Amino acid sequence: GINAEYGGLGFTMYKTRLSLLFLILLPLVFSASDVVVLTQSNFDKEVLNSKLPYFVEFYAPWCGHCKSLAPAWEQVATQLKGVVPIGKVDATQETQLASKYGIRGYPTLKLFKNGKPEDYNGARDARSLVLFATNALPSHVILVDNLRTFEENFWAKEPLLPRVILFSSKKSTSPLFKSLALRFKGQFVFGEAREASKEVVEKFDIKSFPSLIVLRSKQEDPIVYEGENNAAGYIKFLSGLVDEKSPEPEAENSVPPKKKKVQVRSGVSVIDVTKLDELCSDSICVVGIFADSTDLAEKVSLLESLSTAFAKDQKFNFVSVIPSQSEELRKKFDLVGDSVVVYKGGKRSKFAIVPSFEFKDAFGFLERVLTGDVQFRRE
Repeated sequence: GINAEYGGLGFTMYKTRLSLLFLILLPLVFSASDVVVLTQSNFDKEVLNSKLPYFVEFYAPWCGHCKSLAPAWEQVATQLKGVVPIGKVDATQETQLASKYGIRGYPTLKLFKNGKPEDYNGARDARSLVLFATNALPSHVILVDNLRTFEENFWAKEPLLPRVILFSSKKSTSPLFKSLALRFKGQFVFGEAREASKEVVEKFDIKSFPSLIVLRSKQEDPIVYEGENNAAGYIKFLSGLVDEKSPEPEAENSVPPKKKKVQVRSGVSVIDVTKLDELCSDSICVVGIFADSTDLAEKVSLLESLSTAFAKDQKFNFVSVIPSQSEELRKKFDLVGDSVVVYKGGKRSKFAIVPSFEFKDAFGFLERVLTGDVQFRRE
């Protein structure tokens, strides 16, 4: 009787509490969204300083058409995550942004490219929205369809940058790969080889598609990507190969964050050894390391001749370390006697020893540095 009655009541109360807890937690479980909430405080950083196109909805919470669009907008954001960012602005709260961009009705959709807005007036289904956003991606991907284009078009471009090659069975470049090339512009050169490009496929012994590799030089073995073929995996992988963290997209016509300008000095500078890494972190240095001051002018003359020969390239800084400090560098680079070293500082510092003091040989060696045909060593 009584025990059974209270037991049933207790069970009923327990179920009620569980139901209430579920209702409380339900919004937390399902509130995750790939749509970026944009406000006055983050709009410039997120949208105007983005290298990638940015698709933005200006909406009002009470707007019926906005509520109808919401599921498709969420779908687009999830589908394009890491490829084209999708955001939304509550125009009733962010009135300055709404006024700046002339928002008079809801929802208003604008695609920002290099900080400049373009109105979207097409269909509002997910497929149409995705197509519009991905069509806004420019292609900075070089087609590598044979060994000749590999050498002349792909390898010759920006010779000091590492290269990324995607081997794909698709007939056209995917929006994902276009987005990666744009996101990492200035840090890698991007190329794509189709499955039918037998010469290139065989050169790198590619067995499956898609496959992605990174080449630091012609001498070093390719770095093979072994993760999942999605934006998050590729971004994490490539970010780990550059000195800086994953790059914040920034527009070509916006004011980017201040960073050190690569300074290439004319002539030959004699520097303190403590200044070497600072100078060579943003440029490639050709460093004369001489044991003493005897005949120093004659020794430096090779560097001066090379400096004159490569003046137009603006790629090298020619320096000589104070002779009394040369012992430290000889140990650093495992050198014997007077030497000239090509040195790139930074977190992933590397060097190569110029094999000869003859101008012709040294000139040819530096030319091969510029074309990526020199094997560098890590410290």
